[in-house]
Amino acid sequence: MTSRTRSSEEAIRQAHSNFTKTKIRQQEAAQAMEREAIERQAQQAKTLRLRALRLAKEADEALLVQQAREAADRAAATAAPKRRREKAKR
Repeated sequence: MTSRTRSSEEAIRQAHSNFTKTKIRQQEAAQAMEREAIERQAQQAKTLRLRALRLAKEADEALLVQQAREAADRAAATAAPKRRREKAKR
């Protein structure tokens, strides 16, 4: 009976040890998943911020191009009309 008791106690200790190890692994996995989610969220926020900056820059550049075209059109409209050369008579 003594050997049975020992093997039974050892089995209980082994089961408890396995249970504890499994619990620890589950907690570590949950923490790793949480860290990954936080990193993914930070990456998405950074991407959105950079996209907003890029779109704002592109809008500013388009506005500058439009203003330059309008200024060129105004300058051309107010400039003296160009004279045409008359063809030389032979």
